[in-house]
Amino acid sequence: QGVRLDASGVDDDATPAADQRALRQILINLVGNSIRFSPRSGTIRVLARREGSTIDVRVVDQGPGIPPRIMEQLGKPFVQDRAQLTSNNEGIGLGLAISIALAERMGGRLRFTNRAEGGLEARLTLPAA
Repeated sequence: QGVRLDASGVDDDATPAADQRALRQILINLVGNSIRFSPRSGTIRVLARREGSTIDVRVVDQGPGIPPRIMEQLGKPFVQDRAQLTSNNEGIGLGLAISIALAERMGGRLRFTNRAEGGLEARLTLPAA
């Protein structure tokens, strides 16, 4: 879709104590959603750094964000996030619910914030290795 992925903000010491398969699934879901909802020629940034005893991973896009009424429902299976904003983006709303559950099972947390300048920031916090 002409979207650029920038992972230059990933620090070498940002290693979480996490199930690698579950972490990979979360990142696939987050980056996949960001690609779906970012404008053509947009940029998705992936950042990861150690903050004390935790690892902070962020996926930031330039898409439309998530409407407040949908934001309240995130984490519930079959609730679509931004898919309601565009007709060419379909899904059944399981990816984010699965990602939130996986993060919690690994002792972490997954939060979403609409950015004032536009776009969405997904922030995954996990214990550091």
